[in-house]
Amino acid sequence: KEAKILSMIPIGNDRHTRLTLECQGLTYDSVLFGVCSDDLPMVEDDIVDIIFTPDINNFRGKSVQLILKDIQRCESDLRQDERDDELYDRFTRNENLTSAEAARIRPVRKELVAVWRGVNRHASEGMLKTDITKLQGKLRQESGTELNRAKLLIALDVFSELGLFVHEVTDNILIVYTRKVSRKADISTSMILRRLKAFE
Repeated sequence: KEAKILSMIPIGNDRHTRLTLECQGLTYDSVLFGVCSDDLPMVEDDIVDIIFTPDINNFRGKSVQLILKDIQRCESDLRQDERDDELYDRFTRNENLTSAEAARIRPVRKELVAVWRGVNRHASEGMLKTDITKLQGKLRQESGTELNRAKLLIALDVFSELGLFVHEVTDNILIVYTRKVSRKADISTSMILRRLKAFE
């Protein structure tokens, strides 16, 4: 329970992933066979729960390694994602939010910039298709923000509202189509952000 990912390295032509994990002050080398690093919905510094069998690694001397049988984000993070999804859904259904709930899902300028730059950086030929949880982790890591799942969804809605993106989310898979724009968008005109601000 609650192991921190220190590193994720693709091995075997990216057919497998080597992870360094830290748990209760101890560091463990581990291998996840048959899963490439890009297919994992997590990034370095994420906290995960794992199922493993211990093994002796005889490559370049003997060492203990963990053979991962399953890995997922830790239960507390999964529960927080569920709560954020619920807040986002309530907002999109035009239900009332408390000021604390609105603040929880309203992205600040730095987070909006992180989403804008990150989506454009990771898009290829005007399109990005990715696991939304993995993208959230990457953007959080790259920007040094506490971008949560609901803030990411709201930011995507804002950019779609302003005509900068077209996006859809199905079964945790996000598809974004970026658009070339000749004008600078005025975020302050977003009705979504105004609605959220009105709850505070």
